[in-house]
Amino acid sequence: MLMRLTAAVAFGYGSWKHIFHGSRALRALGIIELAIGVILLVGAWTQAVALLGLLVILGWIFIHRTRPVSRVEALLLLIIVLSLVVTGPGPYAFDLPL
Repeated sequence: MLMRLTAAVAFGYGSWKHIFHGSRALRALGIIELAIGVILLVGAWTQAVALLGLLVILGWIFIHRTRPVSRVEALLLLIIVLSLVVTGPGPYAFDLPL
């Protein structure tokens, strides 16, 4: 559960940085990150959303302009999201593991 909440906070932070940026593409990315963060916070569809989050984090790592955190923090978040895909949502979630 703590890993899910950590990932939700990280995506919320990335969303906050991208939504207030001038570019339309970064605003769209920020809205996607906000949706990922909220769904992870609630604990619904955790594994599917973690896979979507994995794609967003890979974008953070390889496209410098989209990165709201350092590369090391993005790699740590990548590990957290991968573990959510494997282990499931944890307790206090509305989701059942696949």
